[in-house]
Amino acid sequence: PTKIPGTAVFRSPYSMSSKTGNCSPYYIMTNASTMANVVNANASDEDKRRIIHNETERKRKDKINKWIVRLCALVPDCNGKLSKNCILEKTVNFIEQLKQEKELPDDVQALKTEVIKLTKNVESLSSENSHYLTLLKEAQQLSKGAWSLNMSIHKNRNEKSQIFRQ
Repeated sequence: PTKIPGTAVFRSPYSMSSKTGNCSPYYIMTNASTMANVVNANASDEDKRRIIHNETERKRKDKINKWIVRLCALVPDCNGKLSKNCILEKTVNFIEQLKQEKELPDDVQALKTEVIKLTKNVESLSSENSHYLTLLKEAQQLSKGAWSLNMSIHKNRNEKSQIFRQ
């Protein structure tokens, strides 16, 4: 690379690839006050504008990429190997899911109230059922006793009637 005198801007004889995909033939060192140096450079006005524009665009892309990486870190099942498009799509889907889950607590509270109400009804019906089962058992015992009593009375009547017939 050749250095443009009085600047931190270098012109490379080949395109430089960066993390952001910027393939400009110019790259600017970030540890120098580059904008001031570019203005003082012995380059044409068009070159200065292009260098400034490229640097501005590179910074904008870097900011966008940093935010996309942060989004990816926040979204479950998202890794850095996905494309920006996929990361943004997963982020939108995740936000929509969170919105739906936020609406659920009202429904969940209503369901909890209904469960409590139904549980009380079940308990009430269960105790009522137990009461009726007890009454039924008592009635069965009484009917057995009454049936035995009825049979013994009937038997006694038959015996008495046989005695009288003789």
